[in-house]
Amino acid sequence: MALIGNIIVMALFVLQMAVFIYVLSSWLPGLRESQFGEALGKVVEPVMEPFRKIIPPIGMIDISPIVHYWHSN
Repeated sequence: MALIGNIIVMALFVLQMAVFIYVLSSWLPGLRESQFGEALGKVVEPVMEPFRKIIPPIGMIDISPIVHYWHSN
């Protein structure tokens, strides 16, 4: 049972890091359009979409990753 718990915790950590990298990639020109950025977007976007429906962007700033991070801790 502890093994399953450890796998879940590790998967959530990897997802958290993927969201973090995805957010940072928005600051680097062209990274989201690369193969890596597109693959990362396919993983992160479905997770972020429910948060974006609840919390709209403030001007040009999307705060849904912050809420996702806070919710996962």
